[in-house]
Amino acid sequence: MTLQEKLKAKLARAKEIRNNAEATGRDFTEAEETELETLAADCAKLKKQIADAKAFDDMDAEVTAAETQLQGRKTSPAPIGGNAQAKDEKLEAMAGFKSEGEFFQAVRMASAGGDVDQRLLAAAGNVNTNDGGNEGFSLPPAMRSAIFSILEQDTGDLLSMVTSEVTGASAVSYLKDVTMPWQAAGIQVHWDQGADKYEPTKFNAMTAGELKLNGLSVFVNVDEDLLEDAPRLGQRMMVNAPAAMRWAINEAIRYGDGVGKPKGYMKSAALITVAKESGQAAKSLDAMNVAKMYTRMLPGSIQRSHWEITQELLPQLMLLKDDSGNPLWTPLNSGFKGQPNGLLLGRPVLFNEHPEAAGSVGDIQLIDPTGYYLALRTAAAKYAESMHVYFDQGLKSFRWRLRLDGNTILTKPVDPAKGTLTKSHFVTLAARA
Repeated sequence: MTLQEKLKAKLARAKEIRNNAEATGRDFTEAEETELETLAADCAKLKKQIADAKAFDDMDAEVTAAETQLQGRKTSPAPIGGNAQAKDEKLEAMAGFKSEGEFFQAVRMASAGGDVDQRLLAAAGNVNTNDGGNEGFSLPPAMRSAIFSILEQDTGDLLSMVTSEVTGASAVSYLKDVTMPWQAAGIQVHWDQGADKYEPTKFNAMTAGELKLNGLSVFVNVDEDLLEDAPRLGQRMMVNAPAAMRWAINEAIRYGDGVGKPKGYMKSAALITVAKESGQAAKSLDAMNVAKMYTRMLPGSIQRSHWEITQELLPQLMLLKDDSGNPLWTPLNSGFKGQPNGLLLGRPVLFNEHPEAAGSVGDIQLIDPTGYYLALRTAAAKYAESMHVYFDQGLKSFRWRLRLDGNTILTKPVDPAKGTLTKSHFVTLAARA
């Protein structure tokens, strides 16, 4: 589903809620107001993503046009008595390759010591054909955009949600442990009283962290028959490799140990693990679990947070109620006629394959993805541009490489302004074995 289609779906749902209320002459219910707030935030985010994507595409087109002009690839001269031949924009976006399979075949030939197709140089601007720490061949613009879309076609995707920056460096500094308004951090507020004199204090609101970008490599094994079949080769490479990279990156954002890969929030000291209830049964989910988890989310993060829950807990989730018998989980689309993700205490629920098995730590998570910082090595706005591919003759496989690293912005939970419960961007439930 494209960003435009997602936005239309959100707007259609908001219109449905308004029409239902107007048709019966009633005010919005509390659940409807919460859902409309969520839809408004989602629509605003989608509009920004659409605007960013257009800006990136415009920049990409400008760069491609400039490269084309420098390489002298212009429209064909006009025949006598005729008009100039129009540019083939699709072919240009593919750096002159007719298909993805043809590009991969050229990579294989160059990496195996054969002639380097000049179109590879046009796509990359620079090229390294062996490992040795080098990156390989850069993808043509059209393939980068396709890979970018495939990487985000997942209900468990966090790449588009986390706080991310692009860089051309191998290591970056980022701000961590950003203080809350109630934490002084060198800032002092005084109520003026007559001629009192106040001494200035040093401002130290945040500290710097450093990330050293790690290489993520995916090998796609191929046989001779597939190497000679450009259509099948292109189709498999453009789907299988990005899908594998998508899974690995999203797993690392959640569970990475920080050794040669991003440090996941589930391995971070910033994670809050809420204890189970006394006498709670194995693999069970209690209404109080959910309430206590919600209590530990940073107040400013609640509107950006969502639940990630294993589908194994769905039967119990459907039965969760408060002491008055009100359901804590409210499915969208007036019941179960649509995909039953819904809202839990007013925040969206996402079912995907990343949460742990029922009863394990991580089977239910409440997270604000913006509390995670991800650095991606690229010289352009779309991180897919940092993705490179070459052919390993010895293994008979294509190797894809992407450089990135990440960590939570907080290094520990935040102390409250009042009360005793610490809070964080990331909250999970203890094991119920």
